[in-house]
Amino acid sequence: MRKRRPGVKLGVATVVVLGLVAGLGYGDMRLRAFAEEKVSASVQNQLGLDGAPRVDFAGRFFGPQVAQRRFDAIDVYARDVEITTEGFALKIDELDLTLRDVTTTDFESYTAGRLTGTARVRWTSAEEVVHVPVRDGPGGRIRADYDQRLMGQSIRLIVSARPVVDEATQTFHLDDASATVQGYEIPDVVVQEAVEKMVKPTPISLPLGLRATGVRSSRKGLELDISGTDVRLNG
Repeated sequence: MRKRRPGVKLGVATVVVLGLVAGLGYGDMRLRAFAEEKVSASVQNQLGLDGAPRVDFAGRFFGPQVAQRRFDAIDVYARDVEITTEGFALKIDELDLTLRDVTTTDFESYTAGRLTGTARVRWTSAEEVVHVPVRDGPGGRIRADYDQRLMGQSIRLIVSARPVVDEATQTFHLDDASATVQGYEIPDVVVQEAVEKMVKPTPISLPLGLRATGVRSSRKGLELDISGTDVRLNG
């Protein structure tokens, strides 16, 4: 009787194990894709987006997270989010969020224990609010460089200020302003008063109960830091 070599048994066992692993991996991918689609639809519905946002569940193995109905982290990326506050619309060109300690009971709604992220507003969108051309200046400041009519003549104004978010009142304003007119410097106290009249503190009203925690100027526009706790995404 011909004996089966040990190497053959080992080869068959390896093929079986690899087949099981591949099957589990495929099932894990299907579960992940299903959950990402559900969360994407929830975010799209609550933010009123035209297109579905990109959603990625963190973690190498997804099945155990599904079984526990608890997820380590979910990354959400959306474009063209429009919010309306105090009679004007502000377009958020990019919204980048990370949801942590996410739980669900029915896989239709999800609650994030903690959320952090960044909302990016391009300079062209910011100009629609302040009504003057703006761009990034040195030291994370905002710079407005434009012509102004004064006593029948056109003069060149260059204004620089620091963008600030007041967390307590959830408003945006400009501080530490300076300016030059036709190359001549104007006393800062005069400039600050003028800037405050031109750009009044603007209320920030973010979706999903999120709050603004900071702001900075970048080459492409303003970057608003946002956060939230116990953020709920409904299906």
